[in-house]
Amino acid sequence: MKKMKVEEVCMKSHLSKALTLLLSAFFSMPVLTFAGQTVASGGEAQNQEIAITCGDQPGNRTISGVLAHLDPTEPHTIRVSGTCKENVNITGFDRLQLIAQNGASITDASGDTAAVISIDNSTRVSVQGFTINGNGPNAQTEVIDCTFSYCAFSGNTVQGGIDGVDVFRGARASFHGDVLQNNNNGAGLVVGQNGFVLANGLTTQGNGQGANVAGGFLQNNNSTVQNNFGPDIIVHLNCTVNMFTSTVTGNGSNGINVIGHSTLQVGSPRGVTGSSITNNTGAGIVIKDLSFANFQNGVSTVVKSNLGGTDVLCSPQFPATRGALTNIGGGTTNCVEP
Repeated sequence: MKKMKVEEVCMKSHLSKALTLLLSAFFSMPVLTFAGQTVASGGEAQNQEIAITCGDQPGNRTISGVLAHLDPTEPHTIRVSGTCKENVNITGFDRLQLIAQNGASITDASGDTAAVISIDNSTRVSVQGFTINGNGPNAQTEVIDCTFSYCAFSGNTVQGGIDGVDVFRGARASFHGDVLQNNNNGAGLVVGQNGFVLANGLTTQGNGQGANVAGGFLQNNNSTVQNNFGPDIIVHLNCTVNMFTSTVTGNGSNGINVIGHSTLQVGSPRGVTGSSITNNTGAGIVIKDLSFANFQNGVSTVVKSNLGGTDVLCSPQFPATRGALTNIGGGTTNCVEP
C-alpha cells in the first residue's frame, strides 16, 4: 500500500513536470497574428512587415482594410504596391510606417469630400515614397491632414488638392525630399493653429501659394519654393518662419509676405549659408502690420532681382527689420533702420 502511494506521488510529480515544460514551450513560441505580425514571449509585439498590393485584381487589398485589423498601440510597417484608390484614416496609431514599393500611389475615392490621408491623434506615423493624388485642378479638399499628431513624410509627391498638406491643431511634421505641387486653389503646405514643421529638401511648386503659415512655425532647410501662382510664403497671425539655405524664385507675386505681427529669419545665427529670394513677380519680401524680419549678418543671403521694383519692401504700417540695409546681397529696400 505504501509502495502504491509512492508510485502515485512519483507519477504525479512527473506529470506535473511534463505539463510545466509543455506550457513553458507553448508560451515561448512565437504566435502568428493577422497580417504576419509576430508576438514575442512576454507579450511584446515586434514590428513585422506586411506587404500588400492595391488594385482591382482578385486578392488585392486596401491600406484601410489592413489598418482595421491592426492593434494601433503596436508597431507596424506596411509595404504597399500598386494603385490604391481609397481614403486612408489613421487615428490613434503609434509607430506606423506606410512605405511605397515600385511607385505605389494613393488616389482620392471620396469624390472630393475627404482628405486622401488623414492622420489624427497619432504618434510616429511615417509615409514614404508615394504619389498621393487629390481630386484634381478644381479640388476643394486638402490631400493630407495631420492634426494632434507627429507625422513624418519622405520622398512623396503630393498633388491635386485645394492644399497639399495641412499641419495644424498642435501637430508636428517633418519633410525630407518631398514635392508638394499643383495644388492650384490653395497652398502646397499649410501650417496653422500651433502646428510645427521642419522641412529638409522640400520642394513646393505650381501651387496657388507655396506655403501659408498662419499661427504656426516653419523652418525651411535646403528647400525650394518656385513657380507658384501667388506668393511663395505667407507668414501671418503671429507666427515664425526660418529660411536657411533655401531658394524662393519665379513666383507670381511677392516672394514672402510677413504680416500680422509675425517674424521672418533669413540666415542662421550659427553662420549657415544664407537663402536666395530672387526673380519673383512682386517684391522679394514684404514686411508690414507690426512684423519683423531679420537678415543675419555673415551669411551669403541674396534678396535681389525681383521684378516688383523693391526687393525688401517695408510697408508704412509699422514694420521692423534688422540687416535689410546691409545683409541682402545688394538688393534694394525702403526700410529704415536706426
